[in-house]
Amino acid sequence: MGGVSREACAVTSVERTAYRVFPRLVMTREPYLFYSSSAGEAAWAREQTDTDEHPLALTLALKCFQRLGRFAKAREVPPVVVEHVRRWP
Repeated sequence: MGGVSREACAVTSVERTAYRVFPRLVMTREPYLFYSSSAGEAAWAREQTDTDEHPLALTLALKCFQRLGRFAKAREVPPVVVEHVRRWP
């Protein structure tokens, strides 16, 4: 590599950066701690949307933003988190 050491080209794993990601394994209590919406959040999501599916998507985006500090792509969100938000009142 033209004088650049192999160590200089190493890439830091995403877990060791400021870019927050979902853990590979979501612990059992994590959805309850971080992804449970309050009654106010649930009411707000229903007021802001016009179909039955949209409050789920909006609440999921809100809770992921609160936890990660960014909006997550749909494919990033673990199914256990989606199911928890779907069942939470």
